[in-house]
Formats: sequence, structure tokens, C-alpha cells
Amino acid sequence: MNKSLRNSVIVAYVILVSISFVSCNKTSEIKKKETKTIQADQNLAHNVNEKVAFRNPIVFITGYDKGNQIFYKNARAYFKEKNMTL
Repeated sequence: MNKSLRNSVIVAYVILVSISFVSCNKTSEIKKKETKTIQADQNLAHNVNEKVAFRNPIVFITGYDKGNQIFYKNARAYFKEKNMTL
């Protein structure tokens, strides 16, 4: 039973592989799509007088140093140098 199942799987695999090689020529055709170019109207008015409000970044340092570690202390000092809100 096991030998016949294995043989049928091998035969099915060989058939599938041979079909893929035979039908390979059909996929080699490349169709070119025609593209149309649209010219924009050059007389558009670009009078935008909005003021853009920028927000300063906020830094959250969540943690505390344990023992001899000074990671969070160094992080606070670094971001204070960069004038960021802590």
C-alpha cells in the first residue's frame, strides 16, 4: 500500500512538472500597455498663506536606574541638551 502511494505521488509530480515546462512558452508573451500623458493646466494659482504650526517633540523616559547603571540618567541629560520636553 505504501509503495503504490509513493509511486502515484511521484508520477503525479512528474506530470505536474512536465506540464509546467510545456506551457512555459505561453507566459513569455509580454503585452505592452499604452499610457496616456495628461498635461496639467499651468495657470493654477498657488497662493497658500497658511501658517504651519510645528510641535516640539516630547520625550517619555519610563524607568529608573538600579545600582551602578546610569542609562536613564544619561538619557535625561542627552534630551535636556537637545532642548526637548521631558
